[in-house]
Amino acid sequence: MSPKDTNLPTIVILATGGIIAGVSNMNEPSDSYDAGVLTVKELLKSVPNIGNIARIQTKQLTNIDSKDMTIEIWKKLVKNIHELLKQPSIDGIVVTHGTDTLEETSFFTQLIVNSDKPVVFTAAMRPSTALSADGPLNLFNAVVVAASQNSRGQGVLVVMNGKIFSAYDVTKTNTYCVDTFCSPEFGPLGRIENSQAHYQRSMRNTNSNVTSRRFDINTLSNLPRVKIVPSYAQPS
Repeated sequence: MSPKDTNLPTIVILATGGIIAGVSNMNEPSDSYDAGVLTVKELLKSVPNIGNIARIQTKQLTNIDSKDMTIEIWKKLVKNIHELLKQPSIDGIVVTHGTDTLEETSFFTQLIVNSDKPVVFTAAMRPSTALSADGPLNLFNAVVVAASQNSRGQGVLVVMNGKIFSAYDVTKTNTYCVDTFCSPEFGPLGRIENSQAHYQRSMRNTNSNVTSRRFDINTLSNLPRVKIVPSYAQPS
């Protein structure tokens, strides 16, 4: 390991599957694919310069389509993040995920994990075999954000399409465009340019204000189920 490498931050990539790890039939359009096929180590082969940003460690937690995400996987994820961030040698976490439930998983993580170290979610709208796959750049940018000192204390973040969002207010707005994720009321926290994270607004005050109200990770065994009932005018 060179002296330059020892000065780089250490980022752990936790992989859960999704379109970013998806593969399409080369004879079919990119919207016909199997999610959660490639492993995290295979994903990294498409981002050869990522080692210039950080020392990378990886862990494959699961490899699923995010529509199949479960509370049990959520608990496994946040417990892994919690244990990793307690280690002084770990500077940040990147989670690769599918887009269907990305906002739910990132918000759940925000409610549990209590650390000023960056936790950054990323995904892709196109499978890895698509002609213009967005996953490699999203993964690279997520590591850039996780490795940045400016990201500390910002809470859980979502990086997509060159932009940085807060897990508090990010949402998926359509099922095709690579710029589907946005924060409709407040806009992105910042952007990634020239392999650097630039913030135009901060979540540090908001994040610190809710720290005392985070859920205890040790009580996750019995989560209450809250049902959502859709309603509309004159339903019957």
